[in-house]
Amino acid sequence: MKSFLLIVSLLAASLLQAKPLVRIEVHVRGLEAEKMYLGFYFGDKTLLKDSALVSNGTAVFESDTLYPQGMYLVVLPPEQDFFDFFLDEDQVFSLVTDREDLIGAMEVNGSKVNGVFYNDIRFLKEQQDGISQVQASLEAETDAARREALQADIAARQAAVQEHRLTLMKEESDLFYSRFLMAVKGPDLPEPPEGADEYWQFFYFRAHYFDHLPLSDPAMLRTPIAHGKVMDFLGKYTAQDPDSLIESADRIIQLASQHPETFQYYLSTVFNHYVESKRMGAEPVMIHLAQTYYLQGKTPWVDSAYLAELRTYVRDRVGTLIGDKGKDFTILDRNEIPFQLYSLDTEWIVLYFWSYDCATCKKVTPQLASLMPAYLERGVRLVSVCTNGTREEWKEKLAEYGLPDIALADPSRQSGFDQKYHINSTPLLFVLDGDFTIRYKQIAVEDLGPILDFELGEK
Repeated sequence: MKSFLLIVSLLAASLLQAKPLVRIEVHVRGLEAEKMYLGFYFGDKTLLKDSALVSNGTAVFESDTLYPQGMYLVVLPPEQDFFDFFLDEDQVFSLVTDREDLIGAMEVNGSKVNGVFYNDIRFLKEQQDGISQVQASLEAETDAARREALQADIAARQAAVQEHRLTLMKEESDLFYSRFLMAVKGPDLPEPPEGADEYWQFFYFRAHYFDHLPLSDPAMLRTPIAHGKVMDFLGKYTAQDPDSLIESADRIIQLASQHPETFQYYLSTVFNHYVESKRMGAEPVMIHLAQTYYLQGKTPWVDSAYLAELRTYVRDRVGTLIGDKGKDFTILDRNEIPFQLYSLDTEWIVLYFWSYDCATCKKVTPQLASLMPAYLERGVRLVSVCTNGTREEWKEKLAEYGLPDIALADPSRQSGFDQKYHINSTPLLFVLDGDFTIRYKQIAVEDLGPILDFELGEK
């Protein structure tokens, strides 16, 4: 008898273990496709998770392991129409809808988060449709009293939406969808305290920007909002100077560091953003992230060959970043007299590295020669350094282009200027201040005039 009971209990246990942890049944009335696809949001991308055969409009997505929590979508071929849903810890449920009205006809069984989600978006759509109708009437209305009533109707509908969302987030605060809505909404802005300046709310907004967007939550990473909000913080709500960008980048990475997946994603994303950026000031951010994280052994997902290349790249550029002090050199000028960069006593220096036989230099150098005389009169100095060829040919080109002020040539590179300023191509334009600090780097000649005007006080 005992052995029989043991067999029965073992059989029951095996049946329980065989039950899949994920079973999402999707039925779409009127669907003629042979397959459905299950996708998910990840950062700024939408990726494929699974596919399932369709039988009589029904497909089942199953798995013995839980899917990562987040926001998913079911894609219906051939038109690739789709609808969203949320996955939390409960991943056994069904979604039933109609091919002609995917959202409005949606029935959710067994998933509280998706029941709340679809009730909310149906309410929102109802209010938006009503606002659109009233707005159309408002545009055609000429009577002042009637227009005022229509405007009040629109305001009431907008207030109803806001009140509905606030109630949902409060009463269903345990649901992932509520946390998602909080992240979408962002921080509430209080009234500035007495005596606060006009920027108080902006700095409050920045300080509390991530209060409801937990960057260390992988589920939030699997929504269509987190990536965009992070990039907005860097691009819209951070001053675009290297120090401010570095501070914001570190803040993002530190907030994401509590989970290995989010740490890897946000570090890689921010780092690659500044690797690929052509904006002046991006390079110091990239170098900082490389030195602080990549070259400190904190990125186990990066192979050793890439790290070796990165280490060389950083080594070659440290010292020539915006904010670094430009290095001194001594080179013979056009009169064969040694000139030392640090001998200059001026507020602004344009430092131009060029080769008289490079195609781009042949266009840029005459433009620079035409631009600079007006700025020389205002105290700016131009130091041009020819990087190759012969001194005889260089002097001929100086005369041809009329390049003014301090002209130097070191074709044999004995002064080491090429290593001191990392000159591996020409032309290159730098702007240094009176302390020889690099303030602008690798700028186009078209941008030089506006930069100098700005720095000379024409802001």
